[in-house]
Amino acid sequence: MRSSSWTRTQLPLEITVKGEIAERTGMLVDLGALNKVIDDYVVEPFDHTFLNKDIAYFAEVVPTAENIALYISNILHQPIAELGATLYKVKLIESPNNSCEIYCTNQKSNSSMMTQDEPVLVRL
Repeated sequence: MRSSSWTRTQLPLEITVKGEIAERTGMLVDLGALNKVIDDYVVEPFDHTFLNKDIAYFAEVVPTAENIALYISNILHQPIAELGATLYKVKLIESPNNSCEIYCTNQKSNSSMMTQDEPVLVRL
């Protein structure tokens, strides 16, 4: 049985963004600002929570790595866009042999699932 609780060290997370490199700074995105977005929207709200109980979305959706990564991609899409970048990939690592990658190439269809009455486990 999979644990539904979340701590910072349990499930390492990789966020990949894409965009244009700014000529002035030579950077795609300010890494400090990106880290703050990830901390504010993912790390702090998820840290030491029981996902099924503390995050309403997971009361109806099984918190598998795939569903957690999809949820994270939906909540990070807009804040990362406001930094001038595009969310490209969310990778959640369950173990050395098991991980999940969500490619955010069709974000509009994924983001609509967050407002539906019925949870959607997979959107293709």
